[in-house]
Amino acid sequence: MQSDNKNLNDGDKYYKYCPNCKTELQRKIIDNETRLFCLSCSFIFWNNPKPVTSIIIEKDKKVLMLQRSNKPFKNYWVLPGGFTGYEETAEQSIIREAKEETGLNVKIKSIVCLSN
Repeated sequence: MQSDNKNLNDGDKYYKYCPNCKTELQRKIIDNETRLFCLSCSFIFWNNPKPVTSIIIEKDKKVLMLQRSNKPFKNYWVLPGGFTGYEETAEQSIIREAKEETGLNVKIKSIVCLSN
């Protein structure tokens, strides 16, 4: 469903300026939706919540971090994780994502946080 410019989405309530570079955000059609977009740094306010998982992989008091190779947040350091698939539990998702991103077979010791 495409939003009109007068009633964009909840992003209008929260974002007027880019959270990355402080440039005023503009409206732009992206993926058939009107989105808030930064002309300076290409930040996009997607406002399309999807379930995701992340995992803390610890060994010898060190935590495994990955450096993102794609936008958004290219070159940022992140925990392994990703989107949860349709009909996939959080536990199944993180086991799959850990394998895809690190090649490791993991066992979940505990769940730290579930949030919506």
